[in-house]
Parts: sequence; structure tokens; C-alpha cells
Amino acid sequence: VAAAAIVRDRARMIPRAFTLALLSILVGAGIIVAVTILTGVVPLRLAILIPVGSMLVAQTMNMQSLFLDRLRDDILAHIGEVESALALGASPQTAAMPYISAAFRASLIPSVDNIRSLGIVWIPGLMAGMVLSGSSPVYAALYQFVVLSIIFSAAALTCFTASYLVMGRIFSPEEQLLLRPGR
Repeated sequence: VAAAAIVRDRARMIPRAFTLALLSILVGAGIIVAVTILTGVVPLRLAILIPVGSMLVAQTMNMQSLFLDRLRDDILAHIGEVESALALGASPQTAAMPYISAAFRASLIPSVDNIRSLGIVWIPGLMAGMVLSGSSPVYAALYQFVVLSIIFSAAALTCFTASYLVMGRIFSPEEQLLLRPGR
């Protein structure tokens, strides 16, 4: 709920942004937590679920904020093109798709770069802590990669869900663009 409220504050001008954020976080983080528990990647123990869950929710919140902020700015910057496409008979999905795709890609950049540079450019806290406590560096790197992959998966699924749900918030049922500068 707190994460959705933070996303809502970032996603100003998007109607019903709180419910959009809450549903997207529940879907993204919820499905990934369920899959990792069912596959045995994450044991069903509160001492593990609470920190892993908080990392998932925090990252889904951050990525969704980036996604919605970028989408809003791109749509407003290209309002003429979007409305021209609508006037020529394009569906809202077709008119907004270039901006949704760009916002989705941009929101994933930090996580993709984190995964690409893991152990080369930076050593995250979990990995560093395991190595300092005497664990095998290979085991620590593998465990950190799994955690980052889970976080990335949850965040990407959250943004994908948000990209689907946002259409009903930025376009009216009559297929008119609701976003306006200065609102």
C-alpha cells in the first residue's frame, strides 16, 4: 500500500494511479513470489520472505514510477501525434504503443545494467556479506544473481501489467486522450 502511494505521487495526472500501482505491484511481485516458493527457489519462511518480498516490492515500485513518469511525459510531449492518430481512426493502443514501448524499455535500464555488471563493476551487499562471512564467492555470486533475476522479473511483470492497465486511465471509453498539460 505504501509503495502504491509513492507511485501515485510520481504518476501525477494519471487518473486512479493508486489502484493502478497497487494492482500492478500485487500481480508482479505476487506471481514471482508464488513461483519462487512453488519451485523451491525461496523457502516458505518469514525470515526469508520478508527481506526478499521487500526487495521485490521496492524495485517494482521504482520501476513502475519510472515507467509511468516517462509514459506521461512522452504522451504529453507528443500529444499532437497521439490525437492525430486517434482522429485518423487509430485505436488508443496503436496511438500510444510507441510511447509505452519507450517507457517500458527506459524503466528496465537500471535493472538490466545491474544484472549485466554484477560482480564485474559492483558487488552488491548480499554478495559482499556472504563473501566476508566466509562463503564461497561462486555461491555468493550465484545467489546474488538469482535474487537480482527475481527482482528484475517481478519489476518487469509489474511494468507490463501497468502498461496494460494504464490504457483505461489515460484514454476515455470514447477513445479520447485524457492527459492534458498542466493538470
